Amino acid sequence: MKLTSNQHHPKDALFLLQSDAKYADVAKEFSSPKLFLDSKFDTESNELKKKETKKQNHIEEKKEDTKPTSPFMWGSVSAGPLLAPKLNSLFSCGPTDIQSRSFSVLSKSNSENAVIASPTGTGKTLAFLLPLIANAKRDECGRIMIVTPTLELASQIQRVVDQLWGTRNNHSGMYIVKPPETETLYDLFTAEIKLTKAPIIAGTPKSLMQFVSYCKQNNNGLFDHLSTIVLDECDRLLQTDLKARGTDQKEAPAVELLYQLKRMGLSFNARDKNRARLICASATIGRTLRTQIMEITDSTSIDKAANLVTADERTGKNESARRNSLLPATIVHSYTLYEGDTNLIKALGSTMNTLKPGRSIVFPGKMGVIAMAEELQQSLKLHNVNTLRDEVHWDESAEENAATTTSWEDAPIFVVGEKFARGLDIAKIDYVFLAVPPTNAAAYAHLAGRTGRGNESGHAIVLVQGMKEAIRIASVSDALGIPFVSTDAEKTITSATFNDEQSEIGSEVVDVKSLSDLNVVQLKELLRERNLKVSGLKIELIERLLDNK
Repeated sequence: MKLTSNQHHPKDALFLLQSDAKYADVAKEFSSPKLFLDSKFDTESNELKKKETKKQNHIEEKKEDTKPTSPFMWGSVSAGPLLAPKLNSLFSCGPTDIQSRSFSVLSKSNSENAVIASPTGTGKTLAFLLPLIANAKRDECGRIMIVTPTLELASQIQRVVDQLWGTRNNHSGMYIVKPPETETLYDLFTAEIKLTKAPIIAGTPKSLMQFVSYCKQNNNGLFDHLSTIVLDECDRLLQTDLKARGTDQKEAPAVELLYQLKRMGLSFNARDKNRARLICASATIGRTLRTQIMEITDSTSIDKAANLVTADERTGKNESARRNSLLPATIVHSYTLYEGDTNLIKALGSTMNTLKPGRSIVFPGKMGVIAMAEELQQSLKLHNVNTLRDEVHWDESAEENAATTTSWEDAPIFVVGEKFARGLDIAKIDYVFLAVPPTNAAAYAHLAGRTGRGNESGHAIVLVQGMKEAIRIASVSDALGIPFVSTDAEKTITSATFNDEQSEIGSEVVDVKSLSDLNVVQLKELLRERNLKVSGLKIELIERLLDNK
């Protein structure tokens, strides 16, 4: 039997019995020399064991202290003599779990296709980039292609490449292909890539697709040695959400790019010897996306199509567990409820005033970046409002100055369009403000995940206009398993919050929670009865019913 903190050892019974006169006779039976000697021996033996254990621990600690650290190691990652010193200098805290596991998987000589799934802010960029750089030569032109949803994300990756590889004559080891104003600029692109011998070529799907077509037509051999294709934020590139809803009318540009490469002779199937490796990375990896990869690679199953790499082995094939760990636990989730179309900026200002000033990102929703930036400057009198075009978010001195911010008027505020949120890594973001609740949990994860990165604390605040938008937050709360706390009261919002809320639909009175409990087929049946549109996500169907009062 295990002893709790308020229980005595059985051999302490002698003392307890002797201390009470009522149990004196019983105590005599236990007060034998044998019991005393056994107790004394046990005590001396335990003391001796403690001394030996303490001595052994001291010896082990001394060995660990004197053991030299390998100059080739970055934590548990064998990065080599060139990269390890830079990594230890840039990221002294060592690799994250997903970075360690990805390096182990992707560094194998016969490495297969891989899908890297990890929460936002855990370093997925370095997770796929480090093993590629560690196993590539700096002058292997056009060996790696990185596809990104935006040029901003490509530029962000390029900065990491330059930190690790450095530059040669001010030329990066990663070349970003931008949409040219005229086709003649492709000649310049090709010449620059060959001159700089850039092993990595990156860009958006459309810009790369046009460039690949040009290279094929001119037979310049630029992609003859292409061995690895990376899809960063792969679910957005492959338009997985549209695929899941069955509303995709044509193939996503990234899919067209991959099929274009296949027509040029590349293969992504593990059975083919001369194949190229496909690496996909995102925080939101589901069965639909893995099915897409299976189709692209001509594999017979999703497991054979690509290895699933996660930080925790237990979440590997558990889609529900991965979904519930999309966001770091260091983020606090809040909401501000307001009424009226004209009160958004007022609600945002009031919310800011309840918080300590800090470095923030504002996602403007339908208002747009320019309009939101102007409102923040004119209505709220904020003097340090920036957009991605200003390039201030990469200014290290601005980041250092942010630590001394004492008022919201001078706090760095970055207004960013939602479509540019994927993979965006602006350091030291304290707050993320969402002007409009996202329509689904995955969208919220990618927006809120701009804070709380690298195990730092963060705060995501959603501005909610009335009941129609509040139900979206309840849906996100249930999907991600996170509570949303009001910024102006100790009140938590989940789907259970709406149990007492009612909304009239036609001649019926329908409980909002009851609508959430209905499946999509049942919701569509209600919509058909009212001659309403039946396509869309479940949350959109519910909103349509609520609007039709």
